[in-house]
Amino acid sequence: MKTSLGAKTLLYPAPVMVVGTYNENGQANVMTAAWGGRLVAVHELGLHTQFIGEVMDVKVDEMLVTNKQQVNIERLDPILFAPDSGLYYGLGTLIGEAFSIGKELVQHKDKA
Repeated sequence: MKTSLGAKTLLYPAPVMVVGTYNENGQANVMTAAWGGRLVAVHELGLHTQFIGEVMDVKVDEMLVTNKQQVNIERLDPILFAPDSGLYYGLGTLIGEAFSIGKELVQHKDKA
């Protein structure tokens, strides 16, 4: 069952995700995932087109939501594909809090 987290700019890992699964017969099914939203503007940029959207809602499996309505990254256990090497890497281990870990690194550098 999916639960709504509201209109947030969340996608793990950012910026692109390909979701794959298997059915009960072992048949693979793969899709690219995007935020639930609406198209606001389209800009032609020469060889590229830029699409601007508004995030309307983010859906996530209930088993991945913390009691603070945040995605539990360790439970999600994401992987990263490095296309240049063709290797997959594991992600998800907490290494520190945003901004706090940076302060510790700066303090350590100043003492050196």
